[in-house]
Amino acid sequence: MLRMQETQPALLTRAELPPARRALLLAVLALAACATLWPMLRGEFVYDDLWLVAQNPSLNSFGNLLASLGGSHWDFTDSRSAQFVGHWRPLTMLTLYAGSMLGHGAPAGFHALALVLHLIAIALVFELTRRIARDTTIAFIVALLFALHPVAVEPVSWISSINDPLQAVFSLATMLCFFAWRERGSPGLPLGSAACFLCALLAKENALAVPPLIAAIDLGRAGGTSTNESWRARFRPFLRPYATLFAAFALYYLARVAVFSDGLAGFDRFTGHLGLTDGRNLSLRVEFFGGALGLLTWPRHLNLFREARPEIAWSDANLWLAVLAIVLFLIALTWAWRRRESAILTGLLIIPAALAPAILRIEALGRFPLSERYLYVSIFGFSLAAVVLAAKLAERVSLRRVALLAFLLVAAVFAWHSRQRTTIWQNERTLFAKSFDDNPKSPYVAWGLGRVMLEDYRYSEQIEFLQQARAAFEHSQELGLKREDGTRDPEVLVTDEDRLQANMGLGWCFFFAALRGFDEATLDEALAIFEKTLSYFPQSYEAMTACGVVLMSQENLASAEMRFNAALAQNPKNLEAWYYLGKLGLRKQDLPAARTAFERALELKQDDPGTLPLYAGVLAEQGDNAGVQRALDRAFELAPKDPQVLLQLGLLAAKNDQGGPALAWFDRLLKIAPSYGPAHLQKGKVLLTMGQFQRAVPELQRACELGPRDFEAHYTLGVVLASQDMGKQALPYLERALEVEPTNALADELRSQIESLRAQ
Repeated sequence: MLRMQETQPALLTRAELPPARRALLLAVLALAACATLWPMLRGEFVYDDLWLVAQNPSLNSFGNLLASLGGSHWDFTDSRSAQFVGHWRPLTMLTLYAGSMLGHGAPAGFHALALVLHLIAIALVFELTRRIARDTTIAFIVALLFALHPVAVEPVSWISSINDPLQAVFSLATMLCFFAWRERGSPGLPLGSAACFLCALLAKENALAVPPLIAAIDLGRAGGTSTNESWRARFRPFLRPYATLFAAFALYYLARVAVFSDGLAGFDRFTGHLGLTDGRNLSLRVEFFGGALGLLTWPRHLNLFREARPEIAWSDANLWLAVLAIVLFLIALTWAWRRRESAILTGLLIIPAALAPAILRIEALGRFPLSERYLYVSIFGFSLAAVVLAAKLAERVSLRRVALLAFLLVAAVFAWHSRQRTTIWQNERTLFAKSFDDNPKSPYVAWGLGRVMLEDYRYSEQIEFLQQARAAFEHSQELGLKREDGTRDPEVLVTDEDRLQANMGLGWCFFFAALRGFDEATLDEALAIFEKTLSYFPQSYEAMTACGVVLMSQENLASAEMRFNAALAQNPKNLEAWYYLGKLGLRKQDLPAARTAFERALELKQDDPGTLPLYAGVLAEQGDNAGVQRALDRAFELAPKDPQVLLQLGLLAAKNDQGGPALAWFDRLLKIAPSYGPAHLQKGKVLLTMGQFQRAVPELQRACELGPRDFEAHYTLGVVLASQDMGKQALPYLERALEVEPTNALADELRSQIESLRAQ
């Protein structure tokens, strides 16, 4: 092996590829990528986005951001969970903050930034391939495949995965700087590469793959040479550049030691304790690498929740397909090395090099190790090797143009598949509905779908969503149970978190069904589920909060407050507990306490559409009309279809004696959620103030039907009917109101009125 600066011919110069032509080719690549992926810009927050982005206080202000840079990537969650997370990604947090500023907190800003990062990565792939293959046409095809490969949809479309294209940009920049440095004759130190490497590390820990990637470049370049030099002479060119990269890593490591206050720098922390045997850990690595090769070659069956199976037989078909893929890869690698095909060799080596950290620390990847986002850089290596190999084989039979046209057809197929794939990332419902079809044996996906359906019910109060949620939670509970012979399905992975969330979800289903007055569910049953869950998981602040919500609905306000405070003692950053503590303050007519709780919730999530309307209601009671308008305007900007937001806007108009605008807001709400009881109630009350009794009564009756435990609806309708000398019709509504809240401040007056009506 000769010294690097002596073995390769000069690279194509900038003059050999005019700037105008380069710009045109990059513009075509960018246009192809944007035309394929543009639906992602309309995507909502999904899955981890709801925590990492939407509820991350670090993104609320620049001060919070700076404070967060000195801690773990997930420090904003409860301290008990955060202690297991060894992620420190300050550059990612800065990028997310930039996305938040760009879109004013809306998902579109983050998506736009992710797409820009993808376009930068495409340009880097084009330039790097042009230098490696010394062929502009091949570089264009490789970059096009990279741009449109379906595997790239997940890391680009999913906001929480923005660290993958971010890390890839700096990893590819490191490789490009290093290659250019080698081509210049390796003068001095590769400081540009070291700087880019450090940035990649600050984006995501998987950037530890960069040294193997650099080695892949060196080995690929050296693959076509022969030498009689000694081993010492062969490896001397590696000492300076790799020592420079090591120095960059040392700076990063020392910074992590300071962040985690631990000599292991947090690298020993991970959440994926799956309890697999040594043999299964080995076979899982085989599945991972072989599966990655399969996805890169034939990306047909893509799946966000591709779960690690706890046990598999050695006769498992998928395992042997993975083994076959690895064998074919090794054959291709050996052939490229022996034939001294440096570009093909470089591409092939990039694939495992990019995956090296994930393969070595597969337990840190959690229960879904073979996720497409981990393969983002490997797409480049695969595309490079495949295109160069096809071009060389086609040259032998004078069909080079045919081969390149075939790859354009492949790119078109990739584009179609990628465009289809973007649709599942539009919202939580599309994501989990498709994932549930793909993973019928996953308790995690089942309760995840239940959570989405439950949230849809809370948003719209359409009963079919509640039924679907209950079915999903029950399905999650059934998975992994013992069979009649005492065994369990070895392919089902069940964790304590799965059982906790499935039980919590089922409890919430009972709670909402009880509020709707269904005979098969009561508040006592819902409370029993939450209490039993708490007995199994005594530190669950979610279960504590849920118990408090049920107790508050049962008018046991003192016990409810105790549960909310206990939940906050476990996790002071529990947004839900602060939210319900604020609602408790409203129920107790303690406006200062309600305002404090809502403000704490808004500190955790500055623009929470759920909290802002209630906070506006408190401000309205305190006479802060300007604050009310600001809060509601912001809530409407964030969630123009949120029923709670529209309801509060209608209430504000009604309070200002604007009956027409108030009715317009309530009608707008009911077009979105026809079964939203509070809207019918408030619409009926506004109609009463406008003297339209005949229109008001049906609205109030509908409110009572939809909210059989709604005291205000029943009381209002009963009083209205009684005032119109319709005592017989009023009596059932007044009796129901008293039954629902026997300790209400109006209870004595109600009893007198009921007795009077009965006596008539």
